[in-house]
Amino acid sequence: MRGKFVKMLRRDLYRRIKDALLTAGFPLIDAREIYRIASGKNIFDTNFDEMADRPEVETAKKLTEKRMSGYPIQYICGSWSFLDFELEVNENVLIPRPETESVANCAIEIIKNSRMKRNINVVDLCSGSGCIAIAISREIGNASVTAVEISAGAYEVLTRNIKKLAPRVIPVLDDIFHYSETIEDSCLDMIVSNPPYVSLNDYSALQKELYYEPRIALCDEGDGLDYYRKISEEYKRKLKKRGHIVFEVGDNMSDEVSLILREYGYGNIKTMKDGFLNPRIVMAVND
Repeated sequence: MRGKFVKMLRRDLYRRIKDALLTAGFPLIDAREIYRIASGKNIFDTNFDEMADRPEVETAKKLTEKRMSGYPIQYICGSWSFLDFELEVNENVLIPRPETESVANCAIEIIKNSRMKRNINVVDLCSGSGCIAIAISREIGNASVTAVEISAGAYEVLTRNIKKLAPRVIPVLDDIFHYSETIEDSCLDMIVSNPPYVSLNDYSALQKELYYEPRIALCDEGDGLDYYRKISEEYKRKLKKRGHIVFEVGDNMSDEVSLILREYGYGNIKTMKDGFLNPRIVMAVND
């Protein structure tokens, strides 16, 4: 895709995008998404015998080079799918991942299978794009869901996603530990959180693409377990008796997080696997 503008058919434009990205080891979907953004058409609706105009070619070239530099395709697109809906995403929020879909589904199933029948009060801590909070609100009609986020940039994305996808969710711009001081004891039926869980040591060894995502949402600047300790301690009295806490955890962290929950007096501690069969969810009950 390098070089000056040359006239070409849309067929050749797509082929150039695809060849450049596949050769560099990127998946076919990236080529399709870049072609869609550049041309305004997906590959199934396009007439490949038409000529591509100059803006299309220049946009395709720019975005292909950006992707080859490691910039995430999700940020290039400006949105990404999560379960059955599409979320706005940019560099202020973590990219929604299939692992977190498993967390959202787990929280939803707990509510559906529990005795909670009305006025269910749920808080999503470190909400980011709002993917978990929105998923719960869309699926559980009688749930009052609050999404708490400390980053102003992420909060802007969060509020736009809520307005579009789940307007009943209440967004809160606050530090989650200050927020805990503003709510009553024994008021929550469920706490769900995908907190920063990359340790300071591991952060320096992440794959290149992850450094485009917000550090504040990835790294706890400690051993990777700080948020689990603090949430488990400070939010325990905010949970109702038999209320549930659901965490997303990093690779090889489920045992340590389970131990933290046990130390703070939670019971019925369970670990669930994500769609890739990795232990990704740790949940417990406030005994």
